[in-house]
This record gives sequence, C-alpha cells and structure tokens, in this order.
Amino acid sequence: MSCVADQQTGGYGLYILVMLLLASLLSLFVLPTVASEDPVPFEQLINDLNHQDSEHCWNAINALGASCDSHAVLPLMAALRTDMKQRRGFFMAIIPALGQLKDERAVLLLLEALNNREDDWLAREAAAHALGDIGSAKAVPDLIRSAWMADTRSAAVDALAAIADPRAVDVLLSVLSEPKEP
Repeated sequence: MSCVADQQTGGYGLYILVMLLLASLLSLFVLPTVASEDPVPFEQLINDLNHQDSEHCWNAINALGASCDSHAVLPLMAALRTDMKQRRGFFMAIIPALGQLKDERAVLLLLEALNNREDDWLAREAAAHALGDIGSAKAVPDLIRSAWMADTRSAAVDALAAIADPRAVDVLLSVLSEPKEP
C-alpha cells in the first residue's frame, strides 16, 4: 500500500514541478511584455490621428481599429474624409480599421471611396473589403457594379460573398462559371 501512495505522490510532485516550470516561463517571457506596454488613452489616440508624425497617425489608426470601440468610428471617418482630400495615404489603414469596427455608420463613406473612380484603385479595393467586413446590405448594389470592374472585381466578389445577399447571386454564379486565370 505504501508503494502505491509513493507513486501517487510522485505523480503529483511531477505535475506540480511542471506547473511551476510553466509559471516561471510565463513570468519570464509573457508577463514583462504585457506589463511594459502602457495602453495609450483613447483621447490620445484620437489626437494622434492628426499628429504631424506619420508613425503616430498609423499607430493611432491601427489601435482604434483594433479597439472594437464604436466611439472610434466617427473620428476615423473624419480622418478618412481629410485623407481623401489631402492624399497622405492613411486611407490604407483607415478603411480597414473602419471595416474592423463593423459599424454601419461608415457604410456611406466607404461607398464613396468604392465609387471614386478618380482615386487610387487600392482605396476602392480596400473599401470593398471593409464593406464586406461590415456586412451591410446597403452596399450590395454598389458592390455588384464594382464586381463587373477589373480593378475591384475580386474584392467586390469577396464582399458580396461575405454579405450573402440574394441580389448578388448572378454575379457570384458568373465568377464560379469563369475559366481559371493562368
């Protein structure tokens, strides 16, 4: 009987040793990085959208998009409108950030970006992806039109598939029936 008890204790001892080892590794590698990263206050991120230093702007846009905070939508929309006029190139972070937030308030502005034929095709493609992320049925007619244009076809088809609106069936079927590109 004492041999069985010793084996059971030894098993628990090994379990405890492994758990202590894992806890030590966690404290050495993971906890210092988490503790050292001071979160930037929300208001500071909003202010950084207009910072002279591009890196501050990029970091703020990315943090706001990842925040899942609906309060970030309107400042990001304002930043996108400004960037569409000033053409600093931040649209490539702002548009996906708006898609991450999945807020319908951004749909009309994203449709404007999608339909702006005078702007860079990358903005139109990013807008299509963001509209797909948001999943608004309001975007379907514009995405259908964009699905027939070479520069936005792939992104618009992806967005339409994500939204899964019956109005897009013809476009989606046409893509499925196309021969593969080389």
